[in-house]
Amino acid sequence: MRRWSAGRPGPTTLWLSAAALALVIALVNPGLPGERLVYDYLFVIDISQSMLVRDYLDDDGQSVSRLATARKAVDDTISRLPCGSRVGVGLFTGWNSAIAFRPIEVCGHRDELASVVERVDWRMTWVPQSNVARGLFATIDQIHDWPRPPALIFLTDGDEMPAVDADNRPDPPASRDRVRGMLVGVGATSPSPVPKFSLNGDNRGFFTQGGEPLTSRLAAGYLETLAADTGFGYARLNRPEQLAEISTDPAFSRPVASTRGIGWVAALLALACLVWRYLRPHRHRLVRRACGATE
Repeated sequence: MRRWSAGRPGPTTLWLSAAALALVIALVNPGLPGERLVYDYLFVIDISQSMLVRDYLDDDGQSVSRLATARKAVDDTISRLPCGSRVGVGLFTGWNSAIAFRPIEVCGHRDELASVVERVDWRMTWVPQSNVARGLFATIDQIHDWPRPPALIFLTDGDEMPAVDADNRPDPPASRDRVRGMLVGVGATSPSPVPKFSLNGDNRGFFTQGGEPLTSRLAAGYLETLAADTGFGYARLNRPEQLAEISTDPAFSRPVASTRGIGWVAALLALACLVWRYLRPHRHRLVRRACGATE
């Protein structure tokens, strides 16, 4: 039998002291220097009339508009971006984009961002026409000289009114090399009639042209061409969650300094000390009981 002198701490004291020290470290939660990835985005949403075409289905199988799908996609994406990321929101119609606000930090302004995105509405349009190429190029020109320009995510169906001859589209801006981004195609490739609403939101049927319903579909080929002209990527939005997958691509990230807390390691060590001290003397008895329970 081991004996301990009066001036020498016993094993219980040693194990409890070690556990107490580990718990203190866990509470302080020191950190190790490192880095993590964050994202800076400007989401621009097309609010022209064709974005009211209902060619998506929600989780309940109900048809929803392109605009509602784009709003949900942006909102879901903002909620999934890591803290420290920044997001701004803009609206496109006509030949330009209106920037509602420049990028702000997502975690500290989550409610404000969600509120703005939720209120994006077709009634905010300022002209009835749309020219996607001019709107995209003008947006790039607006943001290229911002300090640390955000990546531009431009959500549109590519439908233009009046239709623009592809050979007559404007030249891409010289500033395109300073802005990264994605063109996100919203809508189905099969044509659907464009609904007509009053300013109160009452359905007034469909727009007509030459006595026939005016239809709209995703102009995927056109958007791919614009993406190539600007050095952007292109993706079709098949479901709202897809935008978050696109937006968390490390290619759009930037590293920031961070610290990683190691308090959880100290907490595990404290638990291990307590388990070892109080269960080790009884290990043979516990093993016998465990073996007896399996017989």
